[in-house]
Order: sequence, then structure tokens, then C-alpha cells
Amino acid sequence: MMLLWVSASRHHCFFKMSQSESHSQRRSWSFALLLASLFTLGPFSVDTYLVSFPAIGATLAASSIEVR
Repeated sequence: MMLLWVSASRHHCFFKMSQSESHSQRRSWSFALLLASLFTLGPFSVDTYLVSFPAIGATLAASSIEVR
């Protein structure tokens, strides 16, 4: 069991969290962290792809417009 300290203006109290609630809360934070990290990979993958355009054009014997 996990105790959670909550302070709201002048009222202070303890809430008891069960083990399953604590696990569920950690899981939701883990999922949010996973989604955030996946969203940050998007711009890096686009930048990596754009740098390779000349090599793709040379390999396929295509102009830069055809590669785009």
C-alpha cells in the first residue's frame, strides 16, 4: 500500500493507494513516456532521409526531381 500526501491550502491529508492503483499509475506514465519518445523520432528520421537523396539518385540513375 502506498501513502500519498496531499496538501490543499490549509487542509492536509493522507490518501491510501492500493498496489494496483500505484502500478496502473506507473504504467500510464510509462506509456506516455513511450509515446513522447516515439514522437521525437519523427523529425530525426525525416532529416536522415533527406540527406540520402543524392545517394538514392546516384544509385537509381534518377534526377533530384525524380527522387522527390
